[in-house]
Amino acid sequence: MPALPSNCYRTSHGYIFRIVVPEFLRSAVGKREIKKSLGNDYREAVSQARLLALQVDKQFSELREQQLQQRQATESLDAYMEVKPGKRRLEPITKVTPELVAGIKSLWLAGLEADLSWRKQGLDDADYDETSRPTSPKCRKA
Repeated sequence: MPALPSNCYRTSHGYIFRIVVPEFLRSAVGKREIKKSLGNDYREAVSQARLLALQVDKQFSELREQQLQQRQATESLDAYMEVKPGKRRLEPITKVTPELVAGIKSLWLAGLEADLSWRKQGLDDADYDETSRPTSPKCRKA
């Protein structure tokens, strides 16, 4: 019998898939490790372990990307707050300057990135049901 994949283990009850969640992703995943029973059949366990490894790697990379985007958004907001004192943040616009154009451009691009990540995540069933529900009596069909 060939060697088992790295995250597949033989126990007295059959095969299991086990992988440790990286420490910086544990709060997002909610677990220290991911375990799944793979049954008693060797071939089935190996194929399931490989499939689970791919799924877990994809989930971890998506979570890393989300954390990176959140960190970048926080850093850009903090940088803005440091540059502009409190009273100058809300001053009226009297003329269009290159700094103003650059600021509006970066704000718009950040909004696009946030919208794209939201669209990639998609809607779960509850959110979808909420959007399809009429909001007022005028929207209901007679």
